[in-house]
This record gives sequence, structure tokens and C-alpha cells, in this order.
Amino acid sequence: MGKKKYERKTGETEVRFELDMTEAGTVVVDSGLPFFDHMLHQLFYHAGFSVRLQAKGDLHIDDHHLVEDCGIVIGAALRDQVGRLKEIYRFADGLAPLDESLSRCVIDISGRPHLIFRADFSRAEINGFSTEMTAEFFRALVNHAFITVHLENLYGANDHHKIESLFKVFAITLRRALFGLPLPKQIPSTKGVL
Repeated sequence: MGKKKYERKTGETEVRFELDMTEAGTVVVDSGLPFFDHMLHQLFYHAGFSVRLQAKGDLHIDDHHLVEDCGIVIGAALRDQVGRLKEIYRFADGLAPLDESLSRCVIDISGRPHLIFRADFSRAEINGFSTEMTAEFFRALVNHAFITVHLENLYGANDHHKIESLFKVFAITLRRALFGLPLPKQIPSTKGVL
């Protein structure tokens, strides 16, 4: 299938995205929001995708437009590339902990967009990323990928850990729903060590 380029440009944001779902490789993300970049890096790395994402937007207003538009572009790219696959597993579920936090995800690559999102956060933001935008990002992605996703943080105390476990569990569950496979032969940590 190979790498394909996607773009969205509005009066509020500009998002450029390159995606290859079939080969793990380089993950480069630059949205201007360091915490969001960290979460996207987790998502793409643990999904086993090769990705380059560059986004800029009206962060002087807030992070809503930028985060949502990244979700729109990523979702549309997933829909396009899933449509090119000859076969998928369709259904998958998963659990992912991060220290004291545990999150669960169930995915149906169904052609029908629907998101159930359950998570409570005690902080309004983490380094410029509004915690409420976690749900908005996944809603935009799901609606444009045309998939059904049930995503929830079961418990946790640290909001960074909760959000990161949500991104990681979505990534590993998406990989299973697409390919039924674990990550390619790579160290399963963005740190490079376990």
C-alpha cells in the first residue's frame, strides 16, 4: 500500500499527514502542542504505523480547532487506507495499563461512526492540551474513519497516565482490528527500552 499524503487546510488550521499503516517506521509529529505530540506518538508507534504529521493552527484562541482537525485528518486517512486493504479482522478489544491507570477499548471497523467515551479528569489541561479535548480528538477520528469505538478509562489517579493509557489502548486495539497482529518486531516502548 505504501505511504500516502493527506491534507486539510481551513481558515483556522493546516494539517499535513503522511501515513503508511502496513509498515512500522518513523513517527514524526509536530502540532505545536507538546503533550498532544506525545500522545500521537504513542498512538502511531503502538499501532505500528509509519507517520509524519505537521499541524499548525489558531492556538492563540485555544487548542480545540487544531486537535479536532488532526482527528479529522487521521480519521479520513484511516478510512481511505482501510478501504484499500483486501481483508481485516474487523473486531478487536484490548486493555492497557500505565502505572496506576487502566483503560479499555473495543473497536468495530464497521462503516458506521459511533464513539462511547468514558473518562474523568481532575485537571483542566496538561501543558496547553485541554483534557476535554481527548474525547473531541477521538470523536473527530471515529466520525471520519467510520468506525465504532468504545473507549474508557477504568480507573487511575494521574491524568497524564489516564490519557496516555487511552491513546495506547486505542492503538493496540486498532492494530488488532486491522491486522490481528501484535506490533512488528520492535521494542514495544517509545523510550526504546523496557
